[in-house]
Amino acid sequence: MIQTRKVPYILNNRLDEVASIGVIALATDAIIEREWRQLLDMPGVSFYLGRIASSPEVNPGTLRAMGPRMTDAMSTLLPDSELDCVVYACTSGSLFIGEEQVCELIRKVRPGIAVTNPLTAVKAALRALGTRRVGMLTPYIDAVNQPLVQTLINTGFEVPVVSSFLNDRDPEVVRINAASIHNACLEMAKLKSIDTLYIACTALAASALVPMLETQTGLAVTTSNHAMAWHALRLCNMTESLGDRGRLFAI
Repeated sequence: MIQTRKVPYILNNRLDEVASIGVIALATDAIIEREWRQLLDMPGVSFYLGRIASSPEVNPGTLRAMGPRMTDAMSTLLPDSELDCVVYACTSGSLFIGEEQVCELIRKVRPGIAVTNPLTAVKAALRALGTRRVGMLTPYIDAVNQPLVQTLINTGFEVPVVSSFLNDRDPEVVRINAASIHNACLEMAKLKSIDTLYIACTALAASALVPMLETQTGLAVTTSNHAMAWHALRLCNMTESLGDRGRLFAI
């Protein structure tokens, strides 16, 4: 038998030099990883994905049902490693579970950690952009659209126009093509009654369209994944200007 020789090693102080971000993504979401690889492509920054069981049907009942599963999902998210921030990556889930409740559930497993979600993030993003009047594009049915509009109004924004694909199945939403999203946004921009376009839902592949839409429409543009990436970086004390990712990242 050959004897194993122990060799010395040194441990890094932490996983990532700058920021380690944990993400609780829906079981049905095939988009966030693709988008965040581009949005968070910078030295010393990484994100780590956990999954939460979710229904393919998107309605108030299935969204609320994710709440009790949050702590189980968190317990599998790098339990023995340091994270700087955790995000729950579901816009409509944050709406129906409640933003504060999402924070409480995550902090049961990671006490005191910085937490965000697409809804909290987009409110912060719209304030940072100086938004007054939002045109919103969603994939949702009206049982989700109407409360989402109301929460933005309650936060102080006007929402004069809402367009939707009216699709309540996540496995189809993740396959809505970029041309459909792009064309819907251009149509809303023609109304001249808004200063910002917001594309809601982490399952819509839209973040890559942001710089082009801003150039074509003259409006500020953000999406759920776009705003959440920006907000997570700010929670990790990263304030570098990244103008190639749109106006929001240039602030």
